[in-house]
Amino acid sequence: MAGAWLVLTAGFFSHRVSRWTTYGVLFLTLGLVLKTFPKLFAEGPWHYSLGGWAPPWGIELVLRPFTVFMACFLLMLVLLAFFLLGIYGTIAGLLKTKENLGGPLLLVLVSSLLTLLFARDGFTLYLFLQIAVVSGAGLFLCVTRQGWLESFYFLLGGSAGASLLLMGFILLYASTGTLHLDDTLARLFIAKNFSMALAAGIFLSAAWGFLFCFPSPFFFTRLLDLTPPFVLGLLSSVVVRTGVYLLFLLVFFVLNIPGMSQPEGMVALEYFLVFLFLAHFILAARQKDFLHSAAYLSVAQLGILFMGLILGSKSALTGTLMELLSQMLVVMGLFSAVGVLSLKPAGAHPFSKLAGLGRHDFGVAMTLIVFVFSIVGIPPTGGFFGKFLLFQAVLEKKDWILMTALLLTAVLNVVSAGRFTWLLFEHRKAASFHAQISFSKKAPLLFLAIAILLLGLFHQEVIHNFIEPALPKAFLNSPVPNVPFLGKQVE
Repeated sequence: MAGAWLVLTAGFFSHRVSRWTTYGVLFLTLGLVLKTFPKLFAEGPWHYSLGGWAPPWGIELVLRPFTVFMACFLLMLVLLAFFLLGIYGTIAGLLKTKENLGGPLLLVLVSSLLTLLFARDGFTLYLFLQIAVVSGAGLFLCVTRQGWLESFYFLLGGSAGASLLLMGFILLYASTGTLHLDDTLARLFIAKNFSMALAAGIFLSAAWGFLFCFPSPFFFTRLLDLTPPFVLGLLSSVVVRTGVYLLFLLVFFVLNIPGMSQPEGMVALEYFLVFLFLAHFILAARQKDFLHSAAYLSVAQLGILFMGLILGSKSALTGTLMELLSQMLVVMGLFSAVGVLSLKPAGAHPFSKLAGLGRHDFGVAMTLIVFVFSIVGIPPTGGFFGKFLLFQAVLEKKDWILMTALLLTAVLNVVSAGRFTWLLFEHRKAASFHAQISFSKKAPLLFLAIAILLLGLFHQEVIHNFIEPALPKAFLNSPVPNVPFLGKQVE
C-alpha cells in the first residue's frame, strides 16, 4: 500500500520511473513473502497482532504455508499483468497518464488481496474486499475508452457482495460478540446457535455471487469487448479465486460447528449451483470466439471447486486447493493468450484465426495445449492431480450424482480439447499471423505453461508442505482441537 503512493507520486514526474518503481515494489514484496517460508516450515503458522493487541480484541494477521504460497502465485500473476500492460499501452496507444495510474491501482489490488489472505478479522475482510473491488473498477477505467458504465456496474455489484459479507459478519457478531474468525467458531461452539450460524452462512456465501459470475458473457458481454484480455484474466484469476479460498475458510474454519447439519433444501441448492457452473463448459464448447470461450471456461471451473467443498472430505479439500492453484495459472494463461494472439487490442477473437497456429509457432501452440490439458485433467499438468483427488473423494463418499457430473464434464472437455488441438495443427496457415510473434509477447505464456507443469510434477511436495497444513485439524491427526481459545473445554 505504501508502494502505491510512491508509484503514484513518481508518475507525476516520469513514466519510466513510475514503471520501474512498480516493478521494484512488486519484486520487493515477493522477496519479503519468500523470506517467510523458513520461519513457517520451522515454527509453523506465524501469528502477528497489529499494535500488540492480542486476539480476539485486536486484529490478527496469520501467515500459513498455503496462504503464503498462494500469495506468491498472486504476486507473479500481477507482475505478468503489469508487463502485459506495457505491451498493451504501446499497441493500443494508451495515454501515459492512464498507464501511470494502472501501476498504483495494481499495487492497491495486491495489498487488498494479501490482506484477504492473511487477516483474521471479519470487518477487515469486508473493508479490503471493498478496496479490491474499487481498484478493479479503476483498472477497467484505465484501460478502456468507453467503459464508464461497465466499470460502475462492476463497482456496484462488487460493493453489494461486500455488503452481504458484512451482513454475515454482523449476524455472527450479534451471536458471539466477536469478529475474530477463530474466536467466532469457539463462541458458536459454546452457544450452539445453529440457526444464526446458518443464516450467517447464507449471507457469507451469497456475498461472492457477483464475483463468481465474473466474467461470464451472460452479464459482462460489453465489458469483454472493451477490456484487454489480460485485465479480465487477472481479476478472474486472483480476485475470484481468492474469494473461493475465503469461502473455504469461512465454511470449514468459522461455521464448521461440530454436529451441525444443513437442511435438505440447502443441500439441494448447493448441488444445483454446482451443475449451473459446470453447464458453462457446454457453453464454452459451443463458442466460436476465443475470448468468450475463455470467459465461460473461467466460470465453469468454479463448479469443480464447489464440488470439492460440498464433499468436504480430506481428499476433496486437498484436491480443491490443488485445483485452485492450477486454475489461477490456467485462467490467466488463457486470457493472456487471447491478447497475445490477436492483432486488435479489443473486439472479436474468432477461433478460425488460430487454424494452423502449431505449424506457424509451435511453442505458443504447445502452451495453449498445456492450458487446455490442465482444464481437462491430463497428466502431468497441475489440473490432473486436483481432479484425480476429487474423483477419489467422490468414490469414497459414493455420491453418484456428483460422479455423473464429473464424468460427463470430463468427456465433454476431452472432446473439446481434441477439437482445439486439431484446429491448432491443421494444414492451413493461421490467418491472423503475418509476422513472427516476438519473444517478449510469448514469454508470459511460456512462464505460465511451465508453472502448470511444475505444479503437476512436484504435486507431492506441494500437497505435503502447503496444502495438508491448510486443512481442518480433524484431517491432520492432531491432538489440538479444531476450536481454538477453549483448550481443555473442548476435550
